Amino acid sequence: MTLTFEAKTYSQLLAEVAPTSIESEAEYERLLGIVEALHFNASLNSDQLKLYKLLVTLIEAYEEENYPMSDVSPKAMLEFLMDSKQLKPADLIGVMGSEEMVERVLRGDRTLDIAQAQALGNYFQIMPSVFL
Repeated sequence: MTLTFEAKTYSQLLAEVAPTSIESEAEYERLLGIVEALHFNASLNSDQLKLYKLLVTLIEAYEEENYPMSDVSPKAMLEFLMDSKQLKPADLIGVMGSEEMVERVLRGDRTLDIAQAQALGNYFQIMPSVFL
């Protein structure tokens, strides 16, 4: 199914996408694909933005239930994200201020403050709270 997000009304978008609570991995993947398409559209209209927010809410609810991350430390989360994106500490200088700061966090010598958690959340496009 190829989705086009032209100037459709919210009700038309809802009819086309048919979002419901996510009950399966297939439905999760389908809605995630739509969110990604919307996310990379630089010119969303207000109805498309409403759909985007609705789908993100549904996806977050599914992820919280099926992929809980509460037991992961901020350091482990940063290590995982850096590894999965093949990043080195130097790659995060613009996010955290210095390579030394990144290395201190990765060694466990320093914890992240709120501003750094927000910056990392924005960079990795996840909730900043996972770094606190």
